[in-house]
Amino acid sequence: MARELIMDFKRDMPLYSLTVGEFEQYITAVVHKAMGDYEVGTKGLQNKRVVYGLTGLAELLACSISTAGRIKQSGILNEAITQIGKKIVVDVDKALDLYKLSKQKER
Repeated sequence: MARELIMDFKRDMPLYSLTVGEFEQYITAVVHKAMGDYEVGTKGLQNKRVVYGLTGLAELLACSISTAGRIKQSGILNEAITQIGKKIVVDVDKALDLYKLSKQKER
């Protein structure tokens, strides 16, 4: 429905000629189209829970930041961590699973 509404408006139509209702429909349609494009572009990422940085990892594991750094450096969570430059993104669910497995192996 949202994509149909965009087709009703001509690109060269001046905004001042729209009624408030027409303008609202147009904005709604544009937002829905943008969200649809975003969801297609980020397939599978909508449901992922992530934390950022060593601070986020420390909060997740309930430890200090230095301990979180040591755990990261150990390689236990490599599959759950994505790092580009200084930015660290940790997949919460995968990190917790890997951390539990590593603790089980220690026993």
